[in-house]
Amino acid sequence: MWLRVVVDVRGHPAAVGVQRSSGYARLDENALAAMRQARFRPYTENGVPMPFRVVMPLVFELEN
Repeated sequence: MWLRVVVDVRGHPAAVGVQRSSGYARLDENALAAMRQARFRPYTENGVPMPFRVVMPLVFELEN
């Protein structure tokens, strides 16, 4: 699955959405919840933090 993420100047996800679904609503919701908890290194231009957008793959591995 792929998620769209807008990251704010502090490195926190400001907006998270599904770009390509896993095909399972429950997995999609868990992926969105996990990405909302993620933290990023802020993007900077000339030393000034800037918000940015990224599309990120997210892989779930199921264990027995």
